[in-house]
Amino acid sequence: MIDDYQGQGVGTLLMRHLAIIARKAGLRELIAEVCREQRHAESVRQVRFPARLRRGPQSVHLVMKLD
Repeated sequence: MIDDYQGQGVGTLLMRHLAIIARKAGLRELIAEVCREQRHAESVRQVRFPARLRRGPQSVHLVMKLD
């Protein structure tokens, strides 16, 4: 049932909203640790959010600058 919502831009919308809130709070970057099984999270980063990426054995580490 949850899989029905994957690939429809929900994560992208949430990330944009989170970035707006973070900028208003004075933050300069967002950092996320994403399970390697979450393929969509990494593809969102590559297409829509410029971020540094570091792959580990269990997770993907993302840093998105908010400048």
